[in-house]
Amino acid sequence: MRLRQIFLAVTLVPALQMSASAQKIFSEMDEPGKMLFQTRPIEIVKANTPDLPKQPSETATPSVPEVASPAPVPTPLPLAIQRKIYTDMYLDVYRILKEENSCSRFFGGAVKAIEVLNRLTEQIKKKRLDNHRVAFKMSGPYNDVRNRQTGASYRLFEQVLVNTNGPLALSPFISATHSQTIGRFRTNTREARALVLLHELGHLLQGPDGNWLLPNDGANYEVSLQNTITVQSYCLKQLTALGKSND
Repeated sequence: MRLRQIFLAVTLVPALQMSASAQKIFSEMDEPGKMLFQTRPIEIVKANTPDLPKQPSETATPSVPEVASPAPVPTPLPLAIQRKIYTDMYLDVYRILKEENSCSRFFGGAVKAIEVLNRLTEQIKKKRLDNHRVAFKMSGPYNDVRNRQTGASYRLFEQVLVNTNGPLALSPFISATHSQTIGRFRTNTREARALVLLHELGHLLQGPDGNWLLPNDGANYEVSLQNTITVQSYCLKQLTALGKSND
């Protein structure tokens, strides 16, 4: 089967402005065609036990309804796995999402959001790509994952690459005379890298309406820019705090 490839864009715009003439950073993702394989939903199975005959009793004991315990927030990944995607960026996003705030609520709450963040990070491999504007490259068929315990619905692509020659690299790759930003944040800062990762997360998670939190933006600059602005609007306070912690 030939899969038509599309691009999920993370925008790169001139400092202090976001115009149509601005450059963009984008990640690449195969256009989902027919799903080639699917993971088995995580199921919680309760053992069935036969009802015992009731014994006569002078004092009836009221039944207590069974209440399911909420799923715990996933713990951080081991350091060796974190390093696949630069430790500081993973931990910054983890700390943002584990708290009750507008950003974590946008991604479905801490339990769901960190589950997908961890699964995504486990897949990532580093590779130097020719196009230095590419942050991530997600390609191949995807698994459709539905966790019945946490209620999370998301997709995971067969291959996820982070570009060591791109905007997520730890060393600046753009000349100082061409200062640029991701959203409202200067490239190669903690805030910008976290915003890129959150943007990618939005393409994987489903919302209550069954649609992806962020629509596929492909080569459409306007949609890509709007996706970045959407994430930024929900996570601005938390992203800005990352920069203040460097002071």
